[in-house]
Amino acid sequence: MVFLERKHSYPHPSAIGTKGKHLQNRRNKRNLGNFEGLNLVIKHFFVDYRTSNLTPKMKAPTPLLTGCFFVVVFLIACHKDSTTPTTPPVTDTTIGTMNINLTFASSTMTGSFELIISEPGGKVLIDSLAQTQTAIRAALKTNATLVDVTYIFVLDTSQSSPLYSVWVYKGVNPSKWVTVTAGGIGINYPAPQTAHDNLFCTNYPSSAITDGNVYNSFVFNNGINNSFTSGLYSPVANTLSLGYQSHSGAYNYFVLPHLGLYKLFVPSGNDTLDLSMMDTVSSLTFNRQFPFSLIYQGCYFNGIPDTTDLSQSVSFMNIFNPIVPPNADLQFPKMPMQKYEISISAKNSINDYPSYYGYVNSPPMQLPFPDASSFSVVSQQNDNFTVTFTNPALISYCMTYIAGTYAFVNFWSSPDSTTIHPISFLTNQKSKLLKGVSLTDLTPKSFVFTDVPGFAYVDYLSYICNPSLLQTHQITTYTSYTRNF
Repeated sequence: MVFLERKHSYPHPSAIGTKGKHLQNRRNKRNLGNFEGLNLVIKHFFVDYRTSNLTPKMKAPTPLLTGCFFVVVFLIACHKDSTTPTTPPVTDTTIGTMNINLTFASSTMTGSFELIISEPGGKVLIDSLAQTQTAIRAALKTNATLVDVTYIFVLDTSQSSPLYSVWVYKGVNPSKWVTVTAGGIGINYPAPQTAHDNLFCTNYPSSAITDGNVYNSFVFNNGINNSFTSGLYSPVANTLSLGYQSHSGAYNYFVLPHLGLYKLFVPSGNDTLDLSMMDTVSSLTFNRQFPFSLIYQGCYFNGIPDTTDLSQSVSFMNIFNPIVPPNADLQFPKMPMQKYEISISAKNSINDYPSYYGYVNSPPMQLPFPDASSFSVVSQQNDNFTVTFTNPALISYCMTYIAGTYAFVNFWSSPDSTTIHPISFLTNQKSKLLKGVSLTDLTPKSFVFTDVPGFAYVDYLSYICNPSLLQTHQITTYTSYTRNF
C-alpha cells in the first residue's frame, strides 16, 4: 500500500486583513500629527508676536509679511489627505485536495507499474511505482478539477530492451476512479457450474453441409460462448454426437445457418434432438446508410431471457468458428428475450472500421454508425497529431494509438482537444520507467472516435474505471469509428 501526501504552507487570509488595519491606523496617526503641528505653529506665532520687546530700532512685522504668513497657515489648515485608505486585495492561496485511491487491476498481468498524475500545465502531482493489484492512495494538493493521468507497464522483459505499454488520459477526474485500467462495457456473465453432458442429433440433413465439412454447417452453444468439445458425425446414419461442458441453468441453442433452422431448449442431460423437427430462425439484414461488411470474428450476439438470472443467457453465434448466414447478417431464435447484447464490427469501402454495441430490447434494424465525413485528420506527425470534427457534440472521446520500437502508447482525449503532442508530453512527464528509453520513433498507427449517448468524456472514463458501475449496464448504445494509418 502506497500512501503519498503533499503538504504546503501558506499565509492565512486573515493576516492580510490585519496588515491593512495597521496601515490604516498609521495613516490616521499621520493625519492627526499634521493638525497638532499646525496648532503649535499658530500658538507660538501669536505668543511671540504679542510678547516681543520691540525697541525703537526694531521694526514691527509689515502687513505684507503678516498677510503672507496667514495665507500659508490657511493653506496648511485647509490641506486634507484625500487618499482613502485601501485594504490590499486578498489573494486566495488556498490549495485544494484531490484524493485518489487507484489500483492496476489485471487478473493476468503481474509486476510493477508507474502512475503519473499531472496538472494540465505540466506540474507533476505524483509519480509513483507500485505492484499490480496494489492500491495507490494520495491526497494531491491542487486546485485543478481535471488532470492528466499516465500509467506505464512493462509488457515484455524477456528482451534486452523491454517493451512498454503506456496509457494517457488527458483532462480526467481520477478521484472518481477505482482502477487505472479501463474495463469493458459488456455484460460480465457469472462463472457457471459445469458438468459434462452430451447431445445426440438424429436426421442430420446433408443439404446443410455446403463445403464437405459438417462442422462448418451448424452452430451449437450451451450458455455464453460455450460450444462443443468433441463431435462425431455419421453420414451413413445421418447422426451427430456432441460432447460439451454444460453450464447449469443455461439454454442449448442448435442452428443450421444455411437452412435457417434452429432449436432452443433447456437441456435435461444426454438429450436427443430430432433435426427433422426444427423451428425457423428470425433473420436480420441491417439497413445500410453506406456500404459495409461484417467482420464476424469480431462480433457477438447474446440473448438474455431473464435479466435477473444471467445464468440462463445464451450465445447465438460461435465466436470461435463463426458461420456466415447465406441471406442475412444475423440469425436468432424467435423466442423473445428480455434483453439482447449485440456487438458488431464492420469494414466499409475505404477500409475504415465502424463498430456498434447495444444492450437493447430488440436487435436494431439500422446500426447508427459514424461515417468518414464525420472527421478529418489534419496532421499525423509523430509529435503533432491533429484532427477536426464536423460535429464534436456527437463524440464522447477519442483514442490515438501510437507505436514505436520500445513503446505502445494510447492517448485518450476529449473531442475538444483535437491536437496531441505525444513525444513532448511523455518527455515532460520524466517517467522513471521510461528513463533512457527513446521515444523519437513513435508514429500514429490508428485513430478512434466514439459516441456513447448520455456520457460526456469525463463521465465515461469515470464509469469504465469503476467495476461496480460497469455492472449497472448504464450504457445501452456505443458506436465507434477506427482509421488505421
